[in-house]
Amino acid sequence: MNAAKKWIWRITLPLLVAVVLALGAISFLLLTSPGRDFTGNYIANTVSNESQQVEITGLKQVLGDKLRIDQVRLSDVDGVWAELNDVQLDYQLGQLFSRRLMLDRLAVAKVQLYRLPKAPESQDAPASPLAFPEQFLPDPLRAADIDQISIDEIVLDEPVLGTARRLALSGNVDAQNVPLNTHGELRLISLDRNAPILDADWTIAPNEDGFGLTLAIDEPGEGLFADLIDIPGRPAFEARIATSGPLSNLKADLSAALDGREAVKGALVVSLTGEQQGLQAELVGQLAPFMPDMLVPFVAGQSQLNIDAVRRGDNEFDVRSARFRSALTQIEARGTYAADAVDLSLTGQFGDEETEVAFSPDGKTEMRLGAVKLNGQLSGALSAADLVLSGRVAQLNSADASFEDAQFNVRASAFDLNERQGNLDVSAKMAFAQLQNPQIDPLLVGPIGLATTLKVSPDQYQFEDLKLESAALTARGKGSFEPETQNLIAELNADIAPQQDGIYGQLFANGTGQIEVRLVRDGQKLAAERLVVSSGNLNAELAAELTAGGLGAQGNIGFAKLSAFDPRLEGQAKFDLEASGALNNPQVKLQLASQGVRLEGEPLEDLSGTIEGGLTDGIKLALNATYRQSPVEVQAEYIQQEDGRQLLRNVKANVPGGRAEGALVISGDGLLEGSFALAVADLKELAPLLLQEGLAGNLNGKLVLDATDGQQNVQFEASADELSMATAKAQNVQIGARANDLFGTPILDGTVRVETVRAANERLSDVRFDLRSEGQNYPFVWQAEYEGDQLRAAGNGALGDDGFALNLAEFSGRYQNVPLELTQAATLTPADNGFDLALPGLTVGSGRVSANGQIGDQLNLEAQLDDFPLNLIENFASTGQAIEGNLTGRATITGSASAPKVDYRYQANGFSVALSRSNQLSSLSLSGSGTFANNQLSMQNDIQGGGASARANGNINLASNALNIDVAGQLPFEYLAQPLSRAGLRLTGAASINAKITGSTAVPRYQGQVSTSGARLLDVASKVSVSNIEANIALNNDRAQVVQLNGTIGGGGQLSVTGETSLRPAENLQSNYDIRVRNGSYEDGTLSTQFNADLRLTGPLATGGSIGGVANIDQASIIIPEQLGGGVSPVDIQHKGASGAVQQQAAELAPKPAASGGSGGGMNLDIQVNAPRRIYVRGRGVDAELGGQLRILGTTGNPSPSGQISLMRGRVDLLTKRFDFDTGQVIFRGTMDPSLNFSASTRSDGYIYSIIVQGYASSPEFSFQSSPSLPQDEVVANLFFGKSLGELSPLQLAQLANAVATLNGSNSGPGLLDRLRSLAGVDNIDIKSNEQGETTVGIGGYLNDRTYVNVEKGTKAADDKVTIDLEITDSLKARGETSGDGNTEAGIFFERDY
Repeated sequence: MNAAKKWIWRITLPLLVAVVLALGAISFLLLTSPGRDFTGNYIANTVSNESQQVEITGLKQVLGDKLRIDQVRLSDVDGVWAELNDVQLDYQLGQLFSRRLMLDRLAVAKVQLYRLPKAPESQDAPASPLAFPEQFLPDPLRAADIDQISIDEIVLDEPVLGTARRLALSGNVDAQNVPLNTHGELRLISLDRNAPILDADWTIAPNEDGFGLTLAIDEPGEGLFADLIDIPGRPAFEARIATSGPLSNLKADLSAALDGREAVKGALVVSLTGEQQGLQAELVGQLAPFMPDMLVPFVAGQSQLNIDAVRRGDNEFDVRSARFRSALTQIEARGTYAADAVDLSLTGQFGDEETEVAFSPDGKTEMRLGAVKLNGQLSGALSAADLVLSGRVAQLNSADASFEDAQFNVRASAFDLNERQGNLDVSAKMAFAQLQNPQIDPLLVGPIGLATTLKVSPDQYQFEDLKLESAALTARGKGSFEPETQNLIAELNADIAPQQDGIYGQLFANGTGQIEVRLVRDGQKLAAERLVVSSGNLNAELAAELTAGGLGAQGNIGFAKLSAFDPRLEGQAKFDLEASGALNNPQVKLQLASQGVRLEGEPLEDLSGTIEGGLTDGIKLALNATYRQSPVEVQAEYIQQEDGRQLLRNVKANVPGGRAEGALVISGDGLLEGSFALAVADLKELAPLLLQEGLAGNLNGKLVLDATDGQQNVQFEASADELSMATAKAQNVQIGARANDLFGTPILDGTVRVETVRAANERLSDVRFDLRSEGQNYPFVWQAEYEGDQLRAAGNGALGDDGFALNLAEFSGRYQNVPLELTQAATLTPADNGFDLALPGLTVGSGRVSANGQIGDQLNLEAQLDDFPLNLIENFASTGQAIEGNLTGRATITGSASAPKVDYRYQANGFSVALSRSNQLSSLSLSGSGTFANNQLSMQNDIQGGGASARANGNINLASNALNIDVAGQLPFEYLAQPLSRAGLRLTGAASINAKITGSTAVPRYQGQVSTSGARLLDVASKVSVSNIEANIALNNDRAQVVQLNGTIGGGGQLSVTGETSLRPAENLQSNYDIRVRNGSYEDGTLSTQFNADLRLTGPLATGGSIGGVANIDQASIIIPEQLGGGVSPVDIQHKGASGAVQQQAAELAPKPAASGGSGGGMNLDIQVNAPRRIYVRGRGVDAELGGQLRILGTTGNPSPSGQISLMRGRVDLLTKRFDFDTGQVIFRGTMDPSLNFSASTRSDGYIYSIIVQGYASSPEFSFQSSPSLPQDEVVANLFFGKSLGELSPLQLAQLANAVATLNGSNSGPGLLDRLRSLAGVDNIDIKSNEQGETTVGIGGYLNDRTYVNVEKGTKAADDKVTIDLEITDSLKARGETSGDGNTEAGIFFERDY
């Protein structure tokens, strides 16, 4: 028994000791302050890791089913990101022994979230099937139940979401691992609005195939979730998610609303059966508000997403269909992916050919994207898959780049996806590319093509036979790259085509440039093993390498034709280069040699130079030459000392016309000490060395830099008697300035004085600028005299913590006689990333300019123009059109300074120019709006007034000068008066326009039509008019095609025109038209005609053009004036000593000088005129019919006809006598006033009497002859009265005088027979009398072109007869005659004119 007790004691004692020690340790750890601190630190260290640290302070009241913690702090590598204060847990201690965490209450007084934690580096986790976890709680817990969760305040600081938020959270949670289930509910409350914004409850029991979730969000605008999703405008947000059905076939419904309007809705069905997981989803609505800015264009409008996919096991996926559609986007994918094979396809399309959509990939830079198409197919075994991928982008434009019609293709055959190994054939082409880079853009002249074969393996990418081609570049290359080691080998050979300008035109002397490059990176070595350039100017051969031990380089660069850079420069230059040594002290040697160098035609002899040495022992520069017998010497030395100071010493320059010298010390803290002096006595001598043509004058100056008490000070003084450059000249210039503490708070004091400044025909005198420092303020005054008026500007600058601010308090004066005045102070103050500009008002004449907003890297500026008088434009830039009207406009300028966006709107009232006013056209009202962004101008313009009504809407790409403008409206032809008047034309009416302008500003293209109805065209010189014009003109690129043009010409003829006109500005309306005239008429007072014509109009209409072809005359009349001009010649009066008013009146009343001879303006003519008959010459008793041919040359303003028409029949009536013409001709010799040559004869009393008509139609001459010869007065008396002159009675003398007056044109009206013929409407009336006094009356007329009928009635029946003439051919005629006594006659006659 005692032994048993002993053993019991031996066993119990250690246990008791252990218990006591354990209780003591627990008591120490949980009941004492040091112990609780130790415990808290231990727990914190246990749950902390390298990326996240937990700190627990104030652990207390551990026992008794309660736990209190004063504070828990969470930190990452950047510091504390969250704090929890006053944490309280009411728990059931006994439940912990059964591995159950039972909390009656979990309360936190305050959670402060300063920022989001820094995310730890992610590690790729293996893919797993879609399934619930095997347990919700970590071991060793089996269950957890939190009856009450209460977080009184959750503070989200501004860095978390961009806006500070205060929230509260309440709810409960219950979860257990066996059986696996959880349920609970949570409510999130906004303390800022004192209202709940989220409610959620759930019940999940996977083993019982149960799943239920309800989530509701409802908050007003500017809320938490709008911030989280980043919804523009922060509208009120509502969302609902509710599930139904068993877990094996779970359905979830989703909806979201913005400002009370449903935005999206959708449904999700998830099926979990064994090893298979299925997903079916549909989402419909307006997705744009929920997307980042860069994705908004792709989801614009109504969007719909549909997915039907299945996953079987771990390695098989089946995408039955995946489709997304929106207003601009269509994407569809389908296919399967398994452990050993793949079959996937993808198609996508964005936009269309007429669409260009703006978006911002980074929220700052705006880009414009055109139509995009994408097609892809991946199929086959994973170890040997085939890939086909192709796409096209119509255009992509930004401030830095522009691309058009870019296409690519990628193909692979038997590509091993498992090993990532195989060949990819890659090709791409592009119609246009521009990178806004003056060195690269000249090489990217489209079209551009790229092709290569890329050999891919796990450890290397190798490209072979790389080809890059453009209109300016042909390149071939090959190489390889190792991703693991970053080793690289690349070889490239390129030919750059000849260019006439730009950097390559200079480098290669407008010839071909050839480049060879080999680059190698191998471990720590980076080398350009070979760089060779060959051309007509630049020739270079270089090699260089960079290693950890240093660098090495050698080679030469030569320029064989320096004139390629500037025609004022001639000769050759060559540089030899050597460099080696450590990176911190390389040894460099650069030698310059030259041959035949000349500047401005003068030799720059013995030009040579060297740069040689190292950083620590000194690098010396020396340059020597002789120019115009004067030395050119430049030298300097640079040393880097061990104490960090840098010396630039022995700087000297002796050049023609001047000299300079100085030295500089740069201390370790970056402050400068030293001075430089400049003395140039004659800048004109120095100008050729600087290649500055027109530079002249003199200049003396000194720059002193000193560092005192850690401050950088600068003093500068300069003076010049005269400075001139090109057309600008300044006289007596004095500049003085000093700045103390230049890199700190500068104290400035400066003055500028210029006696006169002349530039661009303008002159300023007594120019003064003064700047003084007053603390951190810098008041300034600028003033000058201009054309007797004072220009003055005054204000001050201020240097504050935010930067430099400018205040322009005063600006006034007159420029070009236009008053300018600042109505209120203008300011420029520092702001975030720029300045705030405030220009309240600047009056310009009677107009006003104002602007307000932010300028800098980002712009947000409002500019306004009010009632700006457009006539002021002539004061600044003469247009020659004397523009009038008032302009009011608004503009908003946003975006980046490198890629601004301008939205504008304008209204111009009373707009007119000198041309429109001279044509008495009404003034116009112009209005419009538009946007300028990324070199793209989108505009809408409206024109009204003066009968004009038009709209011009569209886009202009200022980078590519591409046009896309729609024009519609109505334009009166009066606006075309100027170009038409140069061609001698006048057009009235209006045109309706409906057209589209594309192409470029240099080569515009037109599509559409122009139509008119009821228009009238008049050739001023010829007085030919076309009325009732109906026309339809089609615009096709750079040509205008007349589809239909019909009109009435003259008194009732018909005109039809077909053809086309070039719209290229340089071709001056080059045209080609066929003109058809039927029954046309022409009349100029002397000549009237009716005709048919087939003509061709060619040449530039804006400057004249030509008309040629054939015109057939149906009938023409040449009128001999009944009365010649006459009257009293005006008296030539000269005013001497007259007043100004009298002289002005005399000038106004003076006869205007006649137009000089010459072409007379208008179009050139070459028209063949055929008139075989019915050409009548009438007047002064003459009545004749003729026929013939003419050729009309000259111009429409001064036609020049040539040719002859001959007599067919005719007579002349004097008194009661009729004379039939024996011969007759009308001859045109270059003028529309033809010459006449007619003769008529008769026999009486043994005499043959003749009447001769000669001279021009406007002033013919009549003469009388007889055989045997008699005096002319006796011829006239015997001819008409059968008596000598002395035997005539007074009545007969009067009749004779009247006949003579008729012949010489003194008679005032037509003869009796002419008046009868005109009233009767016949072609001929004839009255004859014979020697016995018997009278016969005849009437004749044409029945048609070839049939003439004549009826005669005499005093006896035997004298009556009817005659019919039928013209069978031009030479063969038939005649039939019936007399009153029953006799008939018929005959055939053959006639030919010689």
